[in-house]
Amino acid sequence: AEIDRFFPGCEIEVLKNGHDFVQKPGPHLWLSSYTQLRRHKNLLDKAQFGYVVLDEAQFIKNPEAKVTKACQLLKAKHRLALTGTPLENRYLDVWTLFRFLMPGLLGVRRHFEGSLDIHAMEALGERIRTQIAPFVLRRTKKDVASELPPKVEVDLMCPMTDLQREEYERLSKEGLQSL
Repeated sequence: AEIDRFFPGCEIEVLKNGHDFVQKPGPHLWLSSYTQLRRHKNLLDKAQFGYVVLDEAQFIKNPEAKVTKACQLLKAKHRLALTGTPLENRYLDVWTLFRFLMPGLLGVRRHFEGSLDIHAMEALGERIRTQIAPFVLRRTKKDVASELPPKVEVDLMCPMTDLQREEYERLSKEGLQSL
């Protein structure tokens, strides 16, 4: 419905087995899961796109993953990555996203990882934030959904049943003995 609203007449294709990215005349939009991109990896170097938009882009945070390698093969004039968690576990997550978006901005992987050992993490984080700041749009719930009430957190304690407690104690003892 949103595509029809903003791009009426745009042809929509969902990537699945048997597709080969043959473009039909007129505006065309391909929708794909990361799994289907990986499965169609051998066709990606032949296809040219105007835009590639990765939603939930944290799925390509591991530079060695097959999905990440498939996404790197996408040829497009413009690239966007949407994620609520650009940095989950390590600075390499951000490096991988920007290798997709703007190859070379954060340097080659070997030098980037080498700087992780050399610099204090706080200084390194500030350097990376400064480098990527012009290319990042960070919005909060307050900015985009002001009609929503403030977040409410409730800690709800759920006591273990007798059976769960017995199993927990058994596993704990086994773990300590094997350690």
